[in-house]
Amino acid sequence: MTRGLIATVRCNALATCVDQVRGDDAGVAASEGDYGRAVALFGKLAQRKPEDADILTNLGANLIDAGQLERSEAALQKALAL
Repeated sequence: MTRGLIATVRCNALATCVDQVRGDDAGVAASEGDYGRAVALFGKLAQRKPEDADILTNLGANLIDAGQLERSEAALQKALAL
């Protein structure tokens, strides 16, 4: 049982680290004007954390910059509903 618990903790810690790197990379992409990449990265984060309003807001903002207004509206409405 202990091995299973340790594996679960390691997996959760790794997933958190991966999410942090992805979020950092998305922010860098957005600041560099690479909105397509930012959208892709924030989209992956939103799939993993669909109840995170900050991620959805960042996704929505980058979708606006990428010219994807309908998708942006959906992401921002979901963020506001949380």
